[in-house]
Order: sequence, then structure tokens, then C-alpha cells
Amino acid sequence: MNPTPLRIILSDLHLGEGHQQGRPNPLDDFTEDARFAELLDHWGDQATEERPVELILNGDIVDLLKVRVRGIFPEVVDEACALTKLERIIEGHSMCFDALKRFSASPFRRIVYLPGNHDIDLVFPMVAERIRLAMSADPSYNNVHIIRDTPVLYLDDTGVIITHGHQAEAANAFNYDHLFIDQAGPPVLNLPWGSFFVLSVINRFKERRPHLDRVRPFAPYVIWALLFDFRFTVRFLMTCAYHIVRTRLFPSAQRKARWRTTVQLALDEFQFSPPLESYAATLLQQSPGFHTVICGHNHRAAYHPIARGQYWYVNTGTWGSFTTLSLRSFGTRSSYPFALIDPSAPDAGQPLVQLLEWRGESRRYHNWRL
Repeated sequence: MNPTPLRIILSDLHLGEGHQQGRPNPLDDFTEDARFAELLDHWGDQATEERPVELILNGDIVDLLKVRVRGIFPEVVDEACALTKLERIIEGHSMCFDALKRFSASPFRRIVYLPGNHDIDLVFPMVAERIRLAMSADPSYNNVHIIRDTPVLYLDDTGVIITHGHQAEAANAFNYDHLFIDQAGPPVLNLPWGSFFVLSVINRFKERRPHLDRVRPFAPYVIWALLFDFRFTVRFLMTCAYHIVRTRLFPSAQRKARWRTTVQLALDEFQFSPPLESYAATLLQQSPGFHTVICGHNHRAAYHPIARGQYWYVNTGTWGSFTTLSLRSFGTRSSYPFALIDPSAPDAGQPLVQLLEWRGESRRYHNWRL
């Protein structure tokens, strides 16, 4: 019987095309390549035959929505287009992929990649194989796996469910029974409304305001921006309105958006429980023997009970700097969270699942401030 591995779970790094010297890329927020490499080297060194180590990349590790092809952000994405974008990310973040290769250079280490909504392109077979090879030191080990057919990973040996979380929102949910659009020619990704919003609106305005998608909650930011950045904000809001009308009144084969989706988006905003937590509770209620969901997606690191204390909800947040406008944690900070599933922890009086923050090789890690 194989031993239960120590598991490290990360999400939402959003690796883009990288940064050229003297020319920062406003669409690529990730600048922590060295820190990421340190974390992988540290945990890779812990692997033994008796206690293997598994790295779970829980979605949006690479951000294929933020990469241009021939000067545009393509809304029609076939396998060749997705491969082009992925190659640019691998080249732009070679330090990260070198670290992933070092991590996989042992039969006692394993990498599992579960795509999210920004890296769904990995469902293409050739794209999945390309990133698998980019992370594999020795393909004969067969220890790098890309999950292409489901948004949920069930860890039966620990009672933990892993999911990125995009399926909780109508704007970002995919139909996993119909991931590609039927048409003449090569298969094309069946993207949800939220992906088109990023391609058509967010990318365009993020180039001028790089912080645009790293402020939470967003509604207070819009109010602030109307007061202090009026012209830009009005243009942004008008473009949002135009995008909504365009995608509903003039749908294309690649840009289908029904009024039903619009209604669901509105309902999501008025839920008493956040969509991710409700989704996590539903998954657990449908899965006897499971007690914890680990997700990402909304960039808000969290660890707390849900469903009146029956289950646990863990969110691994995002790496890098972000700004929060809530009074409880007002300000801009940088954080590097990850989750740890240690099957030996309960014997030492520690929780099975921990939310930690990487502090660099000199200080290692500490518990996330809840």
C-alpha cells in the first residue's frame, strides 16, 4: 500500500508573459519567481520513500487569458492558439518552470495540475502534454499529471476535496460535458461570459491601471475611483455596459451569453453566503466521508468552518500584493499563502489541513493570520 503523501496546495499565481528588463508588463502581476522556487526546493527536500510529497496546483497557475497572439487577445481559442500562449508563459517564467522540474526530479515527488478558468486551455491534449513536459525532469517517472475532465479532485485518503472554485459563479463556470464548440475546423474552447469580459474589458483597462483586478471589494473601489479617477472610471463603466449589451444582443458562436446567465449573476451578488462557501458546502454535503474543501479563485485566503460548523473551508488566496478596502484589513499587503495537508499532523496535535504563508528560506513559513 502506497503511503499517503504530504501535500502542498497552491493556486492563483497567474503567470503571464513575464517582464523584460526596463519594460514591466502590467498584465503580469507575478514577480515572485525566486520565492516560488524557494518554496518548491524546501518542500521537495522533505520527500522520502516513506513520506512522498505531492504538489497540487489548484488552478490559474498560468494565465492564458492575459497573453496576446498577433497583437490581440483572441476570443476564438483553438489548440494552436493555446500552445502559442503557453510557450510565451514558459519562456517568460523560466525560473518557475525550472523549479517545477527540480521538484519532479524524484520518484517520491508528484505534481498534479487542476486547471481553473484562466488556464482552462490545458484541456487541449497537446497543451496539457506541453506543460507536463515543461514541469517534468524525467518523463519516465510519470509523476506529473494534468486533470482535464473534471473541476473537482477528491482525496479519499484524507477526506479533502480540491477545486479551483470557478464553477461556483455563473460568469466563470464551464460545461465540462461540452468544453469545445462544434464547428467546421479545429475545436474551439467554449468560454464562459467571464472569460470574454477579461479579454474584452479587464485586459484593456488593466494596461493603464495595473491594480484594477487586485482591489477587494470592488464596489467601494469604483466609488472611490469615480471621485478621484473620474474620466478613466466612466470609460471603464461604459465599456462594461457595452460589453454586456454586445454579448447578449449580438451573440456569436464563440460568445454565447443567455439572459439566464445575467439573472444568475445578479443572484450571486445577493447571496447571504459567498458563492464559493455555498459551493464548498454543497460539494461536502454530496460527498459522505469528506470534511474539508480547499479552493482558490477569489484571491481571498481563508480558513474557517462552514455549514454551521459541520465542515471546513480553506482558500489559498493569491501570491503577490493586493489592496483591501474593508475597514477590518484596510491597506495594501503582500502575501504568499499555501495549504498543507499533513497526514501525520493529527498525531502531533496539529490539524490535518493547515493554511500557511511562505516567508522565504531564511524564515520558512508560519500560520496564516486568520
